[in-house]
Amino acid sequence: MLVDSHCHLDHLDLSDRDGGLNGVIDAAQARGVSHFLSVAVDMTTSRSLIELTAQFDNVYSSFTRCRKFHSQCPASKNSLAWHSSLAWLP
Repeated sequence: MLVDSHCHLDHLDLSDRDGGLNGVIDAAQARGVSHFLSVAVDMTTSRSLIELTAQFDNVYSSFTRCRKFHSQCPASKNSLAWHSSLAWLP
């Protein structure tokens, strides 16, 4: 069993791929990759990545904290609540 433990499935250019993201996952599985961890790069895409990967039983996502200084972080006042809301998503 192979696991791609650090990929960015939400940043792929799928314009020339037959089957889109499903085609990418299928091609990787044909080469022995059974599970994927797609890593978020910012707070904005964290939620959309979780929603994207929820479509697959073998694809998981991580979310990130704000990389800016705490006072500049858009969710700094509600950071704990925001992260907690993501943690409960499938």
